[in-house]
Amino acid sequence: MIGLPGLVAATLLFAGLIPAFRRVRVLGAVVAAAVMTGAVSFHLFTPLGIDPNNDGAALFAMAVVVWVSSIAMMLAGRGVLSDLAGAAARVLFPVSAPQSVQGPSPTPARS
Repeated sequence: MIGLPGLVAATLLFAGLIPAFRRVRVLGAVVAAAVMTGAVSFHLFTPLGIDPNNDGAALFAMAVVVWVSSIAMMLAGRGVLSDLAGAAARVLFPVSAPQSVQGPSPTPARS
């Protein structure tokens, strides 16, 4: 992984080793999967190819291993991922408290 997203992913994955920060491991897996999806697809679907360094595609194979393992980590932590997605949805799309519905005020009876 190259650049700032790779650094963020690695930091989140290592921080997940601390018991108090276990939930961030799933976020690290999401970032790693996103970066590796871009890298793998770029090498597959461009003229660059899977062996640009003449190393027998070892670097590409390692990228695929990171990609698959980050997806496996996301699947293993899908409960945490679901909780985080719900929390993000509540922040992004707040639901106001329901208003008490009062009908029209009753008219006084005529006598």
